[in-house]
Amino acid sequence: MDAFAQKIDTLKTMLVTEDKFDRTLGYFFDNLGYDRAFLDAGKPTTNQTLQDILKSLVTQACGEGSAITQLKIFKAGKSKFIHGMCFINGGIGTVLFFEDLNVGLLAVSSPVSMSDISYIRFSGTIIDPDQAAFFTGAKSKAMH
Repeated sequence: MDAFAQKIDTLKTMLVTEDKFDRTLGYFFDNLGYDRAFLDAGKPTTNQTLQDILKSLVTQACGEGSAITQLKIFKAGKSKFIHGMCFINGGIGTVLFFEDLNVGLLAVSSPVSMSDISYIRFSGTIIDPDQAAFFTGAKSKAMH
């Protein structure tokens, strides 16, 4: 996975600093997401923090009754980077998440048009570790 460490670090920086989320997602696919060696090195994983954050985000963004289905996430070697996909209300979702920062990106295509993509950059802070409660509010009022 060392071969990908620099690309993962660049992606992490972009995720935190880039305001054009399509550039961040594009970087992921151009440099990692279509690289067979990177994909083969990833192992299926679970991450309850990420799952809880995504559930909260989808409820906030899409309304009650909305759900994430078929979430498949993979951990990139020993890095703290998780990536994967899911379905949300008929649209395809791509998930990027850095465990060490509790920061990620959710990109969801419209079920009608794959070129109509909504982006949510998120961060989570554990408020009560015994209750797995998270604050996922945005720092700004801008929706991306």
